[in-house]
Amino acid sequence: MSCSYCKLHKGVFKTEYEFSAFEKLIDRLVVKGKLLELGRKEGSRFFEFRYQCSTCSKIWILSFPDQAYRGGWHEE
Repeated sequence: MSCSYCKLHKGVFKTEYEFSAFEKLIDRLVVKGKLLELGRKEGSRFFEFRYQCSTCSKIWILSFPDQAYRGGWHEE
């Protein structure tokens, strides 16, 4: 993680509440222009969206929860 905007939670979420709070944070960073939403990642077994950091250009993936998986945030 090379910049302050990339120093966010990394890995899976333990609860739905934790995921929801993180998703709201990501939405705020997109609105502020700190993250650019690149769209849905195709070919994954999970529902995932890609984001790019406006500062360092790293690409991150937000995985949405399903029945057995609580979602996650990781670098592409």
